[in-house]
Amino acid sequence: MILGSLQFKLKKNDPKVVYLKTLTQLKNINKEFKSEKSDEAEYFTTYLGQIKLIEKEWHVFKQFYTIQAAIVKHGQSVIIFMDRQGAAYYDMELPEDLPIDMKNGSFRFSIKRYIVNEN
Repeated sequence: MILGSLQFKLKKNDPKVVYLKTLTQLKNINKEFKSEKSDEAEYFTTYLGQIKLIEKEWHVFKQFYTIQAAIVKHGQSVIIFMDRQGAAYYDMELPEDLPIDMKNGSFRFSIKRYIVNEN
C-alpha cells in the first residue's frame, strides 16, 4: 500500500508529532498548513483524514518541505501515519507522488499524462 520507503519514526512526545495532533480536526481535512518560514526549512502539511489499517486508527498527512542547501533549496515529499504511539514518515519521490486527498479510506492521486513528440 505504501509507495514510499520508511524514512523515520517519532514518538508521541516529539514536537513534530505534538504539532500534527493540533491539525487532527474535521475542519482541517484537505487544508494546507504552512510552517513559519525559517532560514533552513519551510513545511507545507495537509491533513488528509483518518483511516483504519491493521486494526488501528491512523491520522494521515501529506507533507512537502524544502531545505536550504548552500545556494539552492532541496525539496522532500513524505506521507505521515500517526497513531497514539507516534508517527511514521514515508519518503515519496516527488510532490506529484503524494495523494491529492483521501475518499472512503482510499488515497486519490493525480495522474498526469505526458505527450511525447516523436518528430
